[in-house]
Amino acid sequence: MVSDAKPKRVPRFGPELWERRAGQDWSLWDLWFCVIAVRDYDGNLDALGDKKILSRAREKVTGRVSLEYRACTPAMIDTPRRFLQCRARYGNWTAFPSDPARFFERFRATVDRKNFVSGGKTFSIVPRLEKRLADLDGPRRNLPDRLALHRAFHSAGLELADAADDSYGNIGQTRNEAWHTYLAIDWRTTGMDPATCWQDLCELRIWQPYGLDHKERRAWFRSARKGDLDIVESILLALEVEHRAAVLDYPADDALEALADLYIATRARDRYVMAARRIGSRAWRPIEAMAESQLSANDAAGAVAVCKAADQPGHQQAYLRKKCLALTGVDLAADKTRG
Repeated sequence: MVSDAKPKRVPRFGPELWERRAGQDWSLWDLWFCVIAVRDYDGNLDALGDKKILSRAREKVTGRVSLEYRACTPAMIDTPRRFLQCRARYGNWTAFPSDPARFFERFRATVDRKNFVSGGKTFSIVPRLEKRLADLDGPRRNLPDRLALHRAFHSAGLELADAADDSYGNIGQTRNEAWHTYLAIDWRTTGMDPATCWQDLCELRIWQPYGLDHKERRAWFRSARKGDLDIVESILLALEVEHRAAVLDYPADDALEALADLYIATRARDRYVMAARRIGSRAWRPIEAMAESQLSANDAAGAVAVCKAADQPGHQQAYLRKKCLALTGVDLAADKTRG
């Protein structure tokens, strides 16, 4: 029996080779983008696309057709967000006196989840994770190993939190306890380079999405000394610029907010105004905290200066003016009108 049915078309995905032209390999994504550039945006490569290719290119490039993971190019998968988040979780480990990676492997089987973890299941998973940490920790561990162990646990906890419903707070509570233990370890006696320590902590701070440090944001800088101030400040400012350039405004803003927490933790009150000027009215919490710190030092003029520095157009400007009036009795809006 003769059949005139067309053979089934084998699906092809964006990263796959389309053709080799001018000594370069062209993926299907290269083809689709060029077709759109030519046909829709007055490019000059008109010979590239026929009607079928043009239709498919428009579907893919405009997002009208959803993309499977295997249809994505490495650049589409390894976005700046993904790269910077992974760097914050694991990127500084090789510079630790003892590598946290070997301890992370001891947690991997518990935190690598193929399926989403329901809130109820966290009651069985979290105790296993806690027992593993307790078994690995203890007096037999030297300080560099304890630092590495608890650093690895921090990232392991983040991996589990990504894959779970923590409505009951089981993961958060365990992570919070381990986080305080980690911050209490005297990293200086391990021989760890201060710049490495602060780079790692600052990146963790701005990529901390689960409220671990709620009402305790200054705890990240608990071990900071006056001599660390310039190092940490430069790290936070560099992170703000790097993340802003990648259009990651939330961690960029948090890097600036962390400046306020650093200065308060180290009593660097002479830098409050600079931080307030950088933060502006994006956020009220760090501005209020610095103003209250000045008031607690009996420096009302300093508190007003902080508020004035932050009095810039933005989302929280009206609230900050009310807060300044309540804290200091100074009406910033009236001052600007008179000025």
